[in-house]
Amino acid sequence: MKVSLKIHYNHRSAPIAFLVALTLLAALLLGYLVWEQKDAAASNSPAPLVASSGMRHYYLTKLNYDGANADTVCATGYHMAALWEILEPSHLKYNSTLGFNAREDLGQGPPTFIYGWVRTGYSSSGSSTAGQGNCYNWNSSGGSDYGTYTWLPHDWTAGYQDLHVWAVGALTCSSTPRVWCVENSDIVVYLPVIMQNS
Repeated sequence: MKVSLKIHYNHRSAPIAFLVALTLLAALLLGYLVWEQKDAAASNSPAPLVASSGMRHYYLTKLNYDGANADTVCATGYHMAALWEILEPSHLKYNSTLGFNAREDLGQGPPTFIYGWVRTGYSSSGSSTAGQGNCYNWNSSGGSDYGTYTWLPHDWTAGYQDLHVWAVGALTCSSTPRVWCVENSDIVVYLPVIMQNS
């Protein structure tokens, strides 16, 4: 989509012309965003299993998987989460229909102290360092290779949150924790913190 806008004005009409141009540009931008969102929605083949509530959904799988299978088990419309996608759980909605929900005080939030594999954003590696190990890009189930896992702590006084609210570690790829999954998202709008709190 290409838009050209020409505005002629003299020095007396400059403030009015500027406001008109700014209004037109804002309207064009909003129209473009709406158009692109409709195109993206129409082109997505599988729809999420649960209608969106406006917040991105995530969950921890009910079953356990080794490192070679971790990146293939999320439901249609979801993918294996990178820790950075779920770092701030208060901006997400936990899907307790798809996810592990066998905790008495779960409410509408995620479970605590249940391990799950998580993507790192690092190069393919079998390192035993949390944040680096990823079972060679989730292709290894070997006992000498490692992948990164994470969980939400159940003891809030112990101070072992390694990264924001999450605790992290590395497990051998033959281990079988659950997997953190997050809803696919093609269009993400980040609001300033002031707007998020309003």
